[in-house]
Amino acid sequence: MQIIASTQCARRVRNLQEDLATALVRVLHKQKLANDFLCELVMSEVDSLDNDHLMFRGNSLATKAMEAYMKLIADEYLQSVLGDFVQNVLSSNESCEVDPLKLNGASSSTLEKHRIHLTRLVEHAWDKIIGSTSAFPMELRMVFGSLRERLESQGRSSLADTLISSSIFLRYLCPAILSPSLFNLVTEYPSGVMARNLTLIAKTLQNLANFTKFGGKEHYMEFMNSFVEREWQRMKDFLRRISTG
Repeated sequence: MQIIASTQCARRVRNLQEDLATALVRVLHKQKLANDFLCELVMSEVDSLDNDHLMFRGNSLATKAMEAYMKLIADEYLQSVLGDFVQNVLSSNESCEVDPLKLNGASSSTLEKHRIHLTRLVEHAWDKIIGSTSAFPMELRMVFGSLRERLESQGRSSLADTLISSSIFLRYLCPAILSPSLFNLVTEYPSGVMARNLTLIAKTLQNLANFTKFGGKEHYMEFMNSFVEREWQRMKDFLRRISTG
C-alpha cells in the first residue's frame, strides 16, 4: 500500500510540474519573456548536475517547461517535418523488425530485408529533419542560441550540443515519432508492427543525437552503427544551425 501511495504521489507531482510549466510558459511567451525564463531555468538545472550524461533525462520543472514551449512554438514545424513521414510509416504493414528473438526463426534473407527497410526509413526521417533548418521556429532558435552562448561563455561549449540535442530530440522529435497521437500527428495510437517500426526509427535517431553507438543488450541494432557514425558530423552541424542566428 505504501508503494502504491508513493507512486500516486509521484504521479501527482509530475502532473503538477507539467501544469505549472505549461501555464508559466504560456504567460511568459505572451509577455515575450519566455526566452530569458527558459534560459535561466535550464541553466540552473545544468549547474546542479553532477553528471552531464543525465542532461534532461529526468522530469523536472526545466524539462517540462522546455517540452511545453516546444509544443507551443513548434507544432507547425513538427507537422511539416514529420507529419507525412509518420503517416506513410503507419500506412504500410511492412515490418522492419531486426531483433532475431522477435522474428521467430525467420531466414537470414528476411532479416536482411528488414534491416534495409529500417535503414531507408531512418535515412528518410533524418533527411526530413536536417532539411528543415530554414523552417525551424525562430523563437526556439533564440532559446537554444542563448543556452549555447551561456555555456560557451563558461568554457563549456562541448556541453551545448548535448543540451540542445537532449531538448529537441530526447524531449520532442523522438517522442513525437514514438507516440505520434500525443503530438497530433495521427488520431489513433499506433499498435503492433507499426508501433514497433516507429520505435526502431526513434531509437536509431536518439542514438545518433546522443552520439552513441549501439551495443550490449541492443546488439541486434549494431548494423546501424555505420549510419550513426557517418552522420555524427551532420548532427553537430544541424544542432549548431538551429542554435545560431
